[in-house]
Amino acid sequence: SSGIKQSTGNNLRTAMLSNGRNNDDRKIIVRQLDFNTTQTTIEHYFAQYGHVREIIMKFNETGRSKGFCFVVFNDKQAMEDVLKSEHEIDGKAVQVRRAGETAGNNLTSKLFCGGLPHALSEDDLKEYFCQFGQISNFEFIFEKGTQVRRHFCFIVFEDPNSVEKIVEGKLPPGSVVHHIGKYRVECKKKFEDNHPIQKKVKRESNMKKTKAESEGWEETYEGSSHAHTGYAPPRAPAGGYAGPPPRRPLMRAVLPMLPPATQLILLRCFLLRPLCSLP
Repeated sequence: SSGIKQSTGNNLRTAMLSNGRNNDDRKIIVRQLDFNTTQTTIEHYFAQYGHVREIIMKFNETGRSKGFCFVVFNDKQAMEDVLKSEHEIDGKAVQVRRAGETAGNNLTSKLFCGGLPHALSEDDLKEYFCQFGQISNFEFIFEKGTQVRRHFCFIVFEDPNSVEKIVEGKLPPGSVVHHIGKYRVECKKKFEDNHPIQKKVKRESNMKKTKAESEGWEETYEGSSHAHTGYAPPRAPAGGYAGPPPRRPLMRAVLPMLPPATQLILLRCFLLRPLCSLP
């Protein structure tokens, strides 16, 4: 009834790209929304500052709000007025910023792309990602000996805002999946190894790895290729990169063959499941 355009779910990137360059000077991002706050409530609230042209909501796979949205005004002055004030919607303080504006230490020009099939060439990637901005170079990783390209790469852009658009402002380990032809490519920010965010990603990745090892699982895919990034390749539909093969329970096979005293030590050290649960 209001005539306000709403973009949701998978249409978010399309909406951002289709009008992003024309609307960036009139677009804000609203974070820390209550998960139950509706588009209508957001529209009514910001309409007091000026005419709202578009509201871009973001939902998860169950249809629940992710707690942020984009609001595009018809008039730049309306946006400027919004940025001058503190805001509370549905009784909750929300954070409002210009779209694409991020704290300086959270910006990076490097993008991680995971789940790359060999069928996607550098030219294919360049053709797709150049729509977000000027690309400086690609960094591919190759297997030692065979020189086979691994299933991930890094793309360095001239402008950090290009990466912001690709990942929708998310910080690692948050990611956004982009479809290049029939393939799914997982995109995340990549910071220098000594950056606080990258250290946190690596720490969480090591914790997951330790937990997996303590439960007696061994990785059978090229986990080491992602160890320094904290990322793992995503799954893909038929015809794309299928992701890692199933893991195999190493300890289940080895533990029963060890002397009882050694078994007891391992169980205590690694907090494995009781020996009686092993086949």
